[in-house]
Amino acid sequence: YASNKSARELESVNFFPLTSGGYIECYGEELRQDDESVLLELTYRMAGRGRAFELAFNPVEFVKALGWDNGHVVKSESGERAPYSVYRLKACIERLRGTSLRLFDKYNELRWSTGLVQEAFYLDKWKVQMSGTLLDMLVASATAMNIRIRKQLHEGLETWLYGHLCANDCLRSFQIQTLRDASGSKASLP
Repeated sequence: YASNKSARELESVNFFPLTSGGYIECYGEELRQDDESVLLELTYRMAGRGRAFELAFNPVEFVKALGWDNGHVVKSESGERAPYSVYRLKACIERLRGTSLRLFDKYNELRWSTGLVQEAFYLDKWKVQMSGTLLDMLVASATAMNIRIRKQLHEGLETWLYGHLCANDCLRSFQIQTLRDASGSKASLP
């Protein structure tokens, strides 16, 4: 995830190596930490709902749960007035909807493909639909990240560092080559 202030490519493909020898291909606009906050909140709200992959919510309540509600109101092109944070939420959902993941095994065979958000409807109650398989993976492979603690942190370095430390429990060993590849480093190995 990028910081909010960094330059982004509109369309890019990123590769994330897996310890199994495969890799994940992520295609779409570079995601921001705001997007991570929205994805975590959506996952949190959908966890434990069985096979229900659609979530209906009030966007104003959602942004308040994220701690984004600052009361600043803006007018859309159609003349509608709404809190700026609601437009910020819609932009995040659209970036998540435009991002796709493809999982390849160590033989470079495509094994699974999905979008982070499958569909989004912006009516009185907003509805977001996510992939059931992705939700299963996110919930079943949950890290030690406590969403309540993360919400108390300032967006930016604090949330990124907290997520990185929670996701990397240091209980697994990796080959140095795998770690170098995952970091994107081009440094030579000893």
